[in-house]
Amino acid sequence: MGGRPIAGGGQLTLAIVGCVLMMIWFFQTMKAYYATAVGDPATPGNLKLFIAGAVVFGISWLWSLVTSISLVRETSISPPQISPAVPPRITK
Repeated sequence: MGGRPIAGGGQLTLAIVGCVLMMIWFFQTMKAYYATAVGDPATPGNLKLFIAGAVVFGISWLWSLVTSISLVRETSISPPQISPAVPPRITK
């Protein structure tokens, strides 16, 4: 939307990768807890996977924050000059 498709694509890719890593950890952990409920001992998901996903997602968020600030700074501070317009003539 800001006219920066490469930055947007990179941010989206990092966000998806981070989310997928966190979801893999979540499903591994839930699988282990449900296995424990039925009497089959299992170890929960690797916490390092969750932390890596959170870091990657955080990097994508920070990148989008920097891009957004850059876009805001590029816009002019004064509002655009709009000439006083005459309303259109109504005809049948």
